[in-house]
Amino acid sequence: MAALSTTSSATDAAETHLPLPPPVLPPRQLKKIEISCRKWLVRFLLAVSSVARAQQTGAAVATTSSFGSADVEGSGESRYDVGGVATPVCPAWKQANGFVALNGGILAGCSPHDLRATLVAHHLLQPPIPSSNETILAYSSTLPFVLCARPLALQAEADTRTGLFALYVSAEDITRCTATTRASSEAEGHSTSAPDSLASGRCVESGKPAVADRSGEKNRSDSTFPPSVIGVVVLQLPPAASLWKGGSSTSSAQRGCGFLYLLPCDVSLMRTMLRCVLQKPVVGIERLLGHGERAERAHDDEDKRPRVCVSQAVPGIPGLYLVEDFLTRGEEAAIWAELHEGRQRLQLEYLSRRRVAHFNRRFIYGANQLTTEGEEVNARPSFYDWMRARLQNNDPAHSMRIVGDYPFHPGDYECDQLTVNYYDYSEMGACGIASHVDAHAAFEDAILIVSLGSYTVMDYTRWDTPAAEAAAPIGVYLPRRSLAVMHGESRYGWTHCIAEKRTDTVSELLPTLTRGDRLSLTWRRGRTQRHLKAECPFPALCDGE
Repeated sequence: MAALSTTSSATDAAETHLPLPPPVLPPRQLKKIEISCRKWLVRFLLAVSSVARAQQTGAAVATTSSFGSADVEGSGESRYDVGGVATPVCPAWKQANGFVALNGGILAGCSPHDLRATLVAHHLLQPPIPSSNETILAYSSTLPFVLCARPLALQAEADTRTGLFALYVSAEDITRCTATTRASSEAEGHSTSAPDSLASGRCVESGKPAVADRSGEKNRSDSTFPPSVIGVVVLQLPPAASLWKGGSSTSSAQRGCGFLYLLPCDVSLMRTMLRCVLQKPVVGIERLLGHGERAERAHDDEDKRPRVCVSQAVPGIPGLYLVEDFLTRGEEAAIWAELHEGRQRLQLEYLSRRRVAHFNRRFIYGANQLTTEGEEVNARPSFYDWMRARLQNNDPAHSMRIVGDYPFHPGDYECDQLTVNYYDYSEMGACGIASHVDAHAAFEDAILIVSLGSYTVMDYTRWDTPAAEAAAPIGVYLPRRSLAVMHGESRYGWTHCIAEKRTDTVSELLPTLTRGDRLSLTWRRGRTQRHLKAECPFPALCDGE
């Protein structure tokens, strides 16, 4: 049987229950669509198989575009894994409670916001229409597909909507082609990602198109493979409405019409199987959802005295607090001019993908040690004293007070070390900082981070998170002019990082955000007594004696 066929038997069509007509396209274009559809379906099944195996073994989950290739190149069990995955996750259309947009993921160059708008515009979601604050998609930046929690809205009889048709693929042939690719990779002695190898529509072993007759191939007994036929709904998009802005998609506005491949599935099962890689809701985006990133109160007078800011505990991460509008726009502009525009007067240290400047005390990377005050550092900046007082919630000079869940009172915690991190996206490209915990032995409890110039998203992972679950950290949106405080468990027992990328997908309800040049003012206090690892509640991350 052909790997992908639009002339499937009546029995196969009955199993899929897709009330859609076959495509009416030129043969050559149809062949390309078949090859592309199969490629995306294989990538999807490989990813699910790979994640499922990682969960069973407790291994770390891959986070690259070659999802699943390790299974293809590993044991022969992967042939059964890939085919076996298809049966439970791809039920008949009428039994499906959601669907997968096979080539609608972030890794494929499609934003969830654009995908959502397309699905709504083409009436592909079962009623009721999602409200403006209802989320229906589940996704990850490491996946080329997206899950939708709404079933496909297809008519009981043949759907007459323009550009909508059905294709059918045999799960057996998908499995056979995957196994053939694995065998060829092993024979050639190098790793070949199955999704990439199938991008051209060829089984590597034969060098022939995967839709060719392979009646003479030697394979396992057919009883090894699920006999099902998988039905895929295809939506044709005009060039002007292309969803794909880049990534690994083969369609773009410059390369003709795009085709969106939609696979009915058991979305509840899929969410369970992929829970360790699906992006968790990003914390702190409420203002964006309500007003947009730069929207402010209509008559916000920042110079009004006194000024009150609210500190809120971040849910899910004990000891992490966020204070929005910690700085006024005027204060931010003055500090930016002093540190960013005037940085040629500063002594900078060059690190991977960022630059740093130390004030009052220098932190020596690698050794995790602090110098004494005034040694090998820049002179204190003009804002040093008043900002340090404000961090203690003691800033009478500016009549600014922090209320809410703020962990410090006047005199509680006087910082003596400031490190300024320069994230120069316009100059250095995608900037970030690797996953880490600030040195236990060098610094006392709290770490305080003030953001200037641009927002960022900081990812947090608890120290004892299983390897298979660590692929989906908790993202926290840090707006410009905000203060983030890591105290207690969040400071000692959670790693944090900023992924090296230019854009962020924080919700399907928002367009993709683009990062700009950012300054991070990290305030800390040097430890005066020894920190012993044996007494640390989080010894796994401790660098103490």
